Amino acid sequence: MDNHVGCWNAMIGGYAQCGYGFESLMAMSLMQYKGIPMDAFTIINALKGCLIVGNLNLGRQIHGLIIQSEVAFSTAVMNSLMDMHYKNGGELYALKVFDRLQDQDIISWNTVFSGLSQDDVAREIGRFFHKLMLTGLKPNCVTFSILFRFCGEALDLVSGLQFYCLALQFGISDEISITTSLINMFSKCGAMRKACLVFKSASFKSIRTCNEMISDYNLNCCHTEGLNLSVT
Repeated sequence: MDNHVGCWNAMIGGYAQCGYGFESLMAMSLMQYKGIPMDAFTIINALKGCLIVGNLNLGRQIHGLIIQSEVAFSTAVMNSLMDMHYKNGGELYALKVFDRLQDQDIISWNTVFSGLSQDDVAREIGRFFHKLMLTGLKPNCVTFSILFRFCGEALDLVSGLQFYCLALQFGISDEISITTSLINMFSKCGAMRKACLVFKSASFKSIRTCNEMISDYNLNCCHTEGLNLSVT
């Protein structure tokens, strides 16, 4: 194989994209053995391989390589590292990476929100969201989708309504991902009237939004309404 880093990145990323996590890590190891310098894309693709393999120890080894290289200053790399730690059960390591990250972006915060365990949500989600607001960063569709999902799972309608008001203030309440997550949150909290209102007032009803509404009708034993929607 060519010694150009782009060729190696394509190979490592291709393996990871096709679900061959072990092969992607082996390619990175061979790249390192040949003395070919790795860049941010190399590390990000290798971390995807770790996610597929599900081996936190391998991820920690890559973490060590990151610390020794210039990519330690890459926010995208550190976001991928946090995601790997969270999804492999290393929440404390992920939070340490987050706390040491100098240039946190909204993806960094979304990664933290999505990595919170259900036991931590009630205690931590408000605190983290408050810290996010203090940074001056603007929450996006992914942020609110995650927050609505947690509120629904926690049956916390009050917090869900508060986040909904904020989504309205930021002008992103009409986004499909927001609408779908909001419908799901309301239905799980037993507020089907609110879920129906959000669905009917949506400026655009995608297949995903309709499927969510039908599923939530069935979840709340409104089978006739779900059937009527499915045939319209």
